[in-house]
Amino acid sequence: MTSFGSIPSNEKKLAISTDFLLHELRVRYSHMIWSLNSLPFSETSPVPTMIELCAITLDELFSHPELTIQDAHKYVPTFTDLVKRMLNRHQDDKLMLSQGLVDWKHSRQDLTAEMNTAIDRGIDTFLSHRIATRVISHHHVALYDEPNREGYIGAIEKKCSPAKIAERVSEDVSEMFNVQRGNCPPIKVLGNISLSFSYIPVHIYYILIELVKNSAMATLKTHSKGLPPINIIVAQGKEDFCIKVEDEGGGIPRTRIDQVWTYAFTSEASPFHHHNISHDPLAGYGFGLPMSRLYARYFGGDLKLMSLDGYGTDAYVFLPRLGNTLEWVPTHPVYKNDEFI
Repeated sequence: MTSFGSIPSNEKKLAISTDFLLHELRVRYSHMIWSLNSLPFSETSPVPTMIELCAITLDELFSHPELTIQDAHKYVPTFTDLVKRMLNRHQDDKLMLSQGLVDWKHSRQDLTAEMNTAIDRGIDTFLSHRIATRVISHHHVALYDEPNREGYIGAIEKKCSPAKIAERVSEDVSEMFNVQRGNCPPIKVLGNISLSFSYIPVHIYYILIELVKNSAMATLKTHSKGLPPINIIVAQGKEDFCIKVEDEGGGIPRTRIDQVWTYAFTSEASPFHHHNISHDPLAGYGFGLPMSRLYARYFGGDLKLMSLDGYGTDAYVFLPRLGNTLEWVPTHPVYKNDEFI
């Protein structure tokens, strides 16, 4: 993405992007429909609506004229408009999927560990394909709309600063908690604050705001006064760029640590959302941490938790340098027709 995008913008480059995207989106939306149909709650509203929207998108993609590199430039403007419509059409997919899961859970009393595993695999598959689809779509649109945007190659910021993103996360979480909870722990950004590297900044923002939000919630529950700080520490390792979020929020019991990665598990009874904060209102739906891990893993990184029960939790975000890793997309789910295969 970085090497291709860094070529001076011209009709040939956009034609190549259009040709690639047309065929790739057909495959990815097909995978997304397959994944949704394979979920045990595929018939629970609003999941059928999601499947219908994906089918509409897939029909538009297959109805589009086949392209060659020689004639693709003729279709770049209209195809880019199509991509923009698709991005807008599917912007609420995550919230709709989480609502379907919550409603389905409330209607069942026999949710087993095997079913949870199958749900996790199915949702991981759908959301991973969704992340991949939106990355290449936003990248194409950015190359078309803002080919000469300073500091960017498409959707990738050439000198992305995790410390600056962490500062914005600190401001947003502080505002969110002060408005809705009346208090917020202090949030400090430490470490290599001058570090910058090529990355998609919105991915780092999503990961950090979920981690810091969870840390702030745990800290408020554990301490009535004299709130200890949440530290966001930025470092550059030999293999990865690393971000650590540490808190003194009481930690997570050892027997529950695996549950935080399960979509069917949630620690909050209701959604936690503030309309001025630019993040997804998914607290209370159990999507925050597993979704953050998918964002970290997309370019070959990872998200790990280490918790000291009775004291606090450390979250480690590992992000590789772009240019030497391929995207990560899991295999298909193994759940079909309420039977674990």
